[in-house]
This record gives sequence, structure tokens and C-alpha cells, in this order.
Amino acid sequence: MKTLGKTLAVSGLLLALAACGGGGGGPVTISVNGKVLDSSGNPVSGANILLNGSNLKTTGADGTFSYTSVTTPYSLTVQTGTNIWEYRGLTRANPQIGGSGVYSASVAGAVTGPTFPLPAGQGILVSGTGAFGFIPANSTTGSYSGNIVWFGSSSKTTDLVALHLKVAGSAITDYLQLGKRTGVTLNAGVGQTGLNIPLNTAVPSTTTTFTLTTGAYSNSPSSGLIYIKAGGAMFIVPGLSVSSGTSVKIPSEGAGFIASGKDADGNTVAAIVPANTTGSSNVTLPAATVLKNSLPAAGATGVDKRPTLSWTPVSGVGLYTLTLSGAGKTYTLYVPASAGASLQLPDYSVLGASLTGSTVYSWGVEAFQGFAASSDDLTNPDGSNLELSALLSNTPIFVFGSKNTNFTTVP
Repeated sequence: MKTLGKTLAVSGLLLALAACGGGGGGPVTISVNGKVLDSSGNPVSGANILLNGSNLKTTGADGTFSYTSVTTPYSLTVQTGTNIWEYRGLTRANPQIGGSGVYSASVAGAVTGPTFPLPAGQGILVSGTGAFGFIPANSTTGSYSGNIVWFGSSSKTTDLVALHLKVAGSAITDYLQLGKRTGVTLNAGVGQTGLNIPLNTAVPSTTTTFTLTTGAYSNSPSSGLIYIKAGGAMFIVPGLSVSSGTSVKIPSEGAGFIASGKDADGNTVAAIVPANTTGSSNVTLPAATVLKNSLPAAGATGVDKRPTLSWTPVSGVGLYTLTLSGAGKTYTLYVPASAGASLQLPDYSVLGASLTGSTVYSWGVEAFQGFAASSDDLTNPDGSNLELSALLSNTPIFVFGSKNTNFTTVP
């Protein structure tokens, strides 16, 4: 299933998030025809579905379900095994729950132009316009082979871009050349070979000084370069650590920095900020903790089996993700920020998923700041990759996470 996850590590931040912007307008009456898929995109048979907390239905062999005369906005609850998901504030007529959210196709070929083997400290990366990640070319032969990943439709036309660069340790020190193979049509799951790319174009570059102000999140800080842009392609390069005060060479086309940290209580933040190509690049984490659990108090006992959970409100967010786990079950609720920063856990007895007595439960909340997100985005059949969509927006984004706290239910 697609979730936003609780991890704020680089890999989690980039591989968890559908172009944003679904929904809107006043209430209307629609028919809802949805489907439930597993993480490989296969239909899930026997998933339990609730509309607005009732109207129990079960998906068939094709993973589909339907409701008529539904007034928007509405909520859907989906149960598969020990997992329960609830999406609030939906207006979409064709929600897709689960699926991978992305497509991929294998590509192979050779990068031509430089003399091989490359000198020590040089490398070549291959990516595609409108795609993510990169494929390293063989430094001895120039050959490359790997997957191009994208979201949207199952077919995509891209320009393959090869970028020749110099590195020293974990730092990129220069951008030597790039090359393109234009108009390559990718079809999900269909491999292509013989896609040679000649290096023949200079890469304009600039230098920026990276600075980090950790604010309230000064525990376990980390920072680094997270992506570079060249030839119209984005190369996501996690793991290139950069310390505050360091001068970093970046393509003039753009780049982005990531920074993360924890406050004294373990609440977290991760920020991705576009580099300033004409000056210093500053990442400033908030001076005060932004998101933390409020009630029930950490360690509370005698808590109702339908507890009211509350947290500090976060400005500039569209959606909260609340995760609750215990007694072998995990509940994930996607809640519009417009509904406030608290909720009473629904009555899940019809699913046999009510909280059990005298049991310890753990819960926490995550919020994205800097771009609008909604349950409609998460259930978009064209892919639901909020983090990657946010990267394309070229605006700063912050992901806040509250430290999980525990409570014990009444007997």
C-alpha cells in the first residue's frame, strides 16, 4: 500500500509521494468506482470497504468496489489483513487504494565521447527528463543498464541524459559534459537496448555556499546535496553529505539540498530546499518545535477504546497522516488539515478492528508543509508520489513528524 511513512531518512523521503491538486469545489453527488491494489499493482480480493464509516462492501477478484449517490466530500476506510487505512475529504470518483504509484522500464546502451576507462575520480550518470533517480555508467566501458522510473501514465516519452562529472570523496567537484538521446518512448515493463548517448555539450555551473541553521532540531542533524539538474533531467543523488559553510559546485540549471534533525524530545523535521544559483543557499529549520503529539499524554493509562487524539496544528499543510499501531494492527488515517488537529478514532467494530482493552498503543503524526496535498492526491490512479511531485515544484518543502507516544486502553 502507498503510505507517507514515518521515516524521515533520505530514502524514505524520496521513495514514499501523484501530482497534487485533486478535489475542490462545493458538494456534489457522484458515483464512486474504486479499486484496491497491492504494492505490485495486482488487484486485492476480499478487502473490506466502508463509505463514511458504514455501508460495508468487499472487493471482488478484480479488486473493485462501487457506491452510488455519494455526496462529496466523503471518506473511505479500507481493511486488508491487519492494516486499516482511512482517507478523509475525498471528492474523487475513481479512487485507487494502493499500487506502486510509479512505472519503470529498463534501458541499456553506451555513453560515447570520452576516452575509456575514465580517469580515477570521474563518473557518468544517466537519467531521463521527467524521470527520477539515475543509472551509473560503467567507468571502464561506458555501458549502462538499469531502470528509468516515472509516474503518470504507463507510457512516457523522455530524453535520456548522460552527465559526466568529477567527484572527490562524497563531493561532486566538476561537471564536464552532458549528452542527450531525445524522444525515447518508454513503456512500463518493456526493456530497450542499444540506446547510445554521445557526450557533446558543456555543462554551465556555478558555486554556492551551503549554510544550515538547525533551530529547535539540533539533535542528530544531517545535511547534503539531494538532487542536481542538467539537460532538463533531475538526478537524485542521496548520500552526498554537505556540512554547513561548505562551498558546493552545482549545475547552473539547479540543485537541491536536504537537511534533517530532531528536537530534544525526538520530534523530527526534514527539509528540501532548492539551491540558490546566484548566491548562498540557506536552509533554516524552525526555531521552535512545529509538530508534536498533545493528547493522550505520553504514557497515559485508562484511555478510551475510541480515543480522541490531538496534536499541534501546522500552518501551510493540506493533510495530516496519523498512524496508530498496537495489538497486531496498524491504522493509518489521512486527515485534511482543514478539519483541525484532532480526531476521535472511528468505530471500527464492523471490521472487527476496534481497539482492545488493557493494551498499549503507539501513535504519531506526519505533515508536509510547502505544497498542498489531499486524500484525492493519494488515491490518484495516475500515481501518488507526493514527495517527488514536490521536488518538481522547485519550492522549499518541510516534512514534520511527531515522536510516537504510547497510551494504554481501559480494561
